[in-house]
Amino acid sequence: MQLVLLIETDIRASKEFERYLAGNRFRFVNTTSSKKGLEYAKSAPPDLLVIGFHPEERDAVDTLIYLKRDPITKYIPVLALIRESNQPFIDYLQRVGISGFLNKPVKQNELVQKINDLLHVSEKIRANIVKETHHHVTISLNNEQRTVITFRSGIKNYVLPEIRNVLSHDFIKSIINKHICIDIRTLPEMNQEELQILEKILKL
Repeated sequence: MQLVLLIETDIRASKEFERYLAGNRFRFVNTTSSKKGLEYAKSAPPDLLVIGFHPEERDAVDTLIYLKRDPITKYIPVLALIRESNQPFIDYLQRVGISGFLNKPVKQNELVQKINDLLHVSEKIRANIVKETHHHVTISLNNEQRTVITFRSGIKNYVLPEIRNVLSHDFIKSIINKHICIDIRTLPEMNQEELQILEKILKL
């Protein structure tokens, strides 16, 4: 099930959108804090970001800029909710990287339809990223004591065939005394079979 993250600092609007989006065919998480929204997006990247913007406030704009610069989140479509029809501001947000916008007050059917449309776009983007990815497992050394192993695509179809070559006896021996981080933030939602495969990999 796809995940939608809403960042809306207006508490009244946030509660209204929460009511609008309850019971749809996607998971929904919302926050009224731009800082928390940024943390959520980086730790568990959603399929779609919905952000409430106010021309006189910088927090949401700064959040968007940061997300579009981060390699983990830059491809996530962003739906902007804007309080008034401010064309110069809309043009600016489009240059930064929004995928679409709705003017407030937002009607429920318009919001749900737009979200579903952008979730479809998000699905295509993820499929293209997987298709163009040459290495589905990457290794990086953050420092002498920490090794980061990143899984970039589906566990069963992409990571498992490649991990057998990566986790050789010599490689495991070389990192035996180091802290190891497994980064799965860019993985799609895992089913039970893939979770079992991941557990076996972790046991190594």
